[in-house]
Amino acid sequence: MIYIPKRILKKCYKMKTNQPLSEFAYRQLLQRLVDGRIGSGQRVSQQKLADELSVGLTPIREAIRRMCDEGLLYQKPQSGTFVAEPDRRTLIEAYEVRCALETQAVESAAGRISKADLDLLDRCCKRTQKTGRMLEKSGVKMLDENLTREFLEADMLYHHSIMQAAGNVYAMKIVSTGQIRNRAFGYRSHFRDLAHIKRVFSIHTKIIKALRRGDGKVAGRFMGQHINQSMAEAVEAFDRNAAMENPVYSRTRCITDNIKEILSNSKSENIGKLHGKIK
Repeated sequence: MIYIPKRILKKCYKMKTNQPLSEFAYRQLLQRLVDGRIGSGQRVSQQKLADELSVGLTPIREAIRRMCDEGLLYQKPQSGTFVAEPDRRTLIEAYEVRCALETQAVESAAGRISKADLDLLDRCCKRTQKTGRMLEKSGVKMLDENLTREFLEADMLYHHSIMQAAGNVYAMKIVSTGQIRNRAFGYRSHFRDLAHIKRVFSIHTKIIKALRRGDGKVAGRFMGQHINQSMAEAVEAFDRNAAMENPVYSRTRCITDNIKEILSNSKSENIGKLHGKIK
């Protein structure tokens, strides 16, 4: 292996990308989260990263600070930096925020989105469709790592383009942070089989058609359906993964859901059923 001094690597990177080293460190660390090289709950070594990327500790610390703000990492005093572990409540709340913001955004975009942006959305749909065809050809049930990456990139670009067309910078920043989390933890967030890809392709296509007609209400309705469906699938996947790792979780979740179901039906007449369900 040829050794290249750090100062030369830094200079080459700046000349090639014209971006700060902290951005380089951020993207490299994000890639390690996305491909699973650093898993949920795992400690992140600043020195090890600095050595691997041939940069100083300052850009590593800046990248880590940014990821902590985005909820991808968290820090414990006297212990270090760790990869966040998504929890059920945070997952649901993130989707609820996305639903509100993206529904409003697509309604606003209907009256102002350009032909170039609509063509970009079409290309995103074609990438999604291509991913589905490749999965079908492979004969396997679920997307592998490479196809999942391709699928998520097309999906993120699709939603980001709509937010950008709406022109609300603050809303776009909130949604983008959620999308980054989804990409980092995306390999376990859904069961991405052919049926899932077909659903996404279908609803994305319907949204584009509504946008081309300038029908914001219909586009907003489809977007709301899309994100709520995605939330339901994400929660189902979360519960299934959690139950596989901890069998007690499945029983606890079942009891909790039964209690909520009974309480939502009526008050007094179901008290006896409630006790029966818990036993």
